[in-house]
This record gives sequence, structure tokens and C-alpha cells, in this order.
Amino acid sequence: MNLHIIDLFGPYVIAAISNAIACTELILLLQYFCGGHLDISGKRLYLLFPSYFLVLFITNIFIPIPSLYMIMVLAMVYLTILGLSSLKLTDVLLTIPTFFLYTVFSIMPSYIFTTVFPYVDDSFSCFYLTLKLSDIITDLTIMLILVTIHIISQKKGLVFHIMLREIALAMILFCLTMLILALCTMLFATSDYLGFADIFWRFFLPIAYVSCIVFYIYSLFEKRIRLENETLARIHMTYLQTQLDAMQNLQLQEDEIRKKRHDLKKHMAIIETLAEDGNYNEIKKYTKDLTASLPAAPVPISGNNIADIILTSRMEIANKKGITFGYEGSLAGLTDMPAPDICSILANALDNALEACENIENPYINVKAVRTRNFTTISVVNPVLVQRHIRGNLISTTKKDKVSHGYGLKIIQELAGKYHGKCLISCSKVEFSLRVQLQNP
Repeated sequence: MNLHIIDLFGPYVIAAISNAIACTELILLLQYFCGGHLDISGKRLYLLFPSYFLVLFITNIFIPIPSLYMIMVLAMVYLTILGLSSLKLTDVLLTIPTFFLYTVFSIMPSYIFTTVFPYVDDSFSCFYLTLKLSDIITDLTIMLILVTIHIISQKKGLVFHIMLREIALAMILFCLTMLILALCTMLFATSDYLGFADIFWRFFLPIAYVSCIVFYIYSLFEKRIRLENETLARIHMTYLQTQLDAMQNLQLQEDEIRKKRHDLKKHMAIIETLAEDGNYNEIKKYTKDLTASLPAAPVPISGNNIADIILTSRMEIANKKGITFGYEGSLAGLTDMPAPDICSILANALDNALEACENIENPYINVKAVRTRNFTTISVVNPVLVQRHIRGNLISTTKKDKVSHGYGLKIIQELAGKYHGKCLISCSKVEFSLRVQLQNP
């Protein structure tokens, strides 16, 4: 009885698993085209596959039509978009390059293998279904890679977005793989002779296919790695420039003090002469003018020297741009934190806020530092033109160059984790808020 049930439902289970894997692969690929629009973070990924499997399994039992499988796969993909996407129409259109890329990565390898090596039979029978080992290996490999990338992206707080140029490259990659498949079919479909030229093409065409895929993957990651390195270099230069500005300010103050000290004897002689003549009112006026001409000592803002330099420089930029800049609180708890880390956190947070205030009426930046026994929390609040979608604790962007966006926030998050804290962001229709919690060193 049990064997009869297994034989009866086995084909439906295998078909449902196969198509559920296809649905999951398509959605995982689609999220990279959609950027922050399609949210499958958290537990949603782990619910997608069993949901797909259950729907497909029930459908296959009651409507056992083989041609229905592809229709159901498409239906599952589009229902997922309608349920989880914030830009539904855009993401529906992005399914077109997604299908092309899915074909290249998941379907083409088996076809090319079968065409190039027709004498290798990798098929086997399971529950009266003929399955191909190359198909299973390809699907499981692609699924494992996509899930691994997704999990790493979620843990690192990354939003991997495929740009327009890379979408065009996906189309070109699809055309190239179709050309390779056509050549394979023309050269090997009717030939059993294994001469030198035949063997050469049997190895060259698969290598050409793999090379196209490697080039495409390289094009996806090369620019992102380069931009991240450039961002880290820019932050390091910001820190060095901050140190240089501090040294120059200190040097100017010391030079001014030397000048005043050099003139001190002359001033004392004048005061002595006025005292001998009894011109006490003149002495008061002279000493008042002399005091006013002395250089003012730097006013501590936060209780942290490096933080004061960053805050002062960003205040000056804000004043020049007509941005109201407010600060309150103490960063004295971070005195023992390495200067580059303080510089990176404050400079990135304030630079992002200054950039966000452009083209906004009545712009403002409010910075607040709250120190407790073990932690210091820094909050930066600024207005926004429109509410932004937040996914994976990263904010979406309206910039054309989405690849170079968000590295500053990622660095802040990494530094917060380094000091056993956290970085939280929120965005309403009118205001963006960044909160960085750091453990006092």
C-alpha cells in the first residue's frame, strides 16, 4: 500500500520540487535586477520554496497537464512580485532580462553538454520519469550559489543591484550562448566522427560558454570592488585631511601667540607710560582692545578632539550652504577610540546628511550624542524630499549610479559592529534618522 502511494504521488513530488526550484532561482535572480524594490529578506526566503512546492504539487495532482508547469512557474513568479514588490510594474518588466539570465545559467549548460557529448547518457528513471543528472547538478549548483549570496548579503547588509549596462550585458550573454548552442547543434548533431577538428570544437565551444559567463560575473563584481576600495581610500584621505587641518589650525594659533608675545614688551611699555601720566581710562580702553585682539582658544564641542574637528568643519560647510546645524551631547566616552574610526563614522554620517539637504527648503541637520555607562549613541536627523524604501537596513536611492551608493553607510555599520553596537536607520515622509550605538572603549 505504501509503495503504491509512493509510486502514485512520486512523479508529482519530483515535478513540484523541480518547478519550485526554478521559481526560487528566478526570484533570487530577479531581486538583483530589482535592487531594493523586491523584499525577500528575513524569513520570506525560507517560506518561498515550500509555498511554491505546495501550490505546484496540488495543481499537478488536480490538473496533470505537462504544459501547465511553465505557466504555473510564471504565475508563481508574478504573484510573488505583486505581493512583495514596492514597484510592481517596474519589477514585472525586469522579469524579461531575468528569464534570459536564468536560461543562460540554468538551462543552457545541460543543452550544450547533451549536444557536445551526445554519446554520454546521463539520464536515469525515477518514478516513471526520465531525469537527467546534468539538469539536477546544474539546478542544485545554481540554487546553492544564489541562496549563499542572498544569505551573505543579508548578514552584511548589502543590496546587490544590477545596473542598466549589466542588464544589456545579460541580453548579449544570452545571444552569445544561443549562438554557441546553435553552433554545437550544427557541428555535432549529425556527426559521429571524432577527428581532430571535431574534438577541438567539442572542447572549444563549452570553454567559450564558460568564458562568457566568467566575463559577465567579473563585470558584475569588478566595478563594485573598485568603488569600495575608492571609498575606503577617500575615507582615509578625509582622516588625513582632518589631521592636517588640525595641525594647520594649531600652527596658526601658535604663530599668532608668538607675535603677541613679541609685542608684549611694547604693550607693557605703553601701559606703563599711561600709568605714569595717570590716564587710567586710556589704560582700560587699551587693555580692552588688546584682549579683543588675542586669538580665541578653540571651544570644545563634544569633549572629543577629533570629533570636534569633524563637527566644526561640517558646521562651516552647513553654514555656507544655509543649512541649520545643531549639536548637543558628549562624545567624551569615545576618547580612547582610534581617531580613524571616529572620523569615518562622523564624516560619513554628516556628509550623507549634507548631501540629503541639497534642494530642500529650510534644510537642517540635528546631531545628538547620548552617553550612558557602557554605550554612546550618536543620532543624525535630516529632512528628505520623498520617503525612501529601506531593505536590509540600507536605504534605496534615486541616484542614477546605484552601484556607488551606500558605501558610507556600510562602513558605519561595520564600525558599529566592531564596537559591539549597531546602526539603525529609519525614514518617514519628511525625515531620515540615523542612530549609531557604540560601546565605550
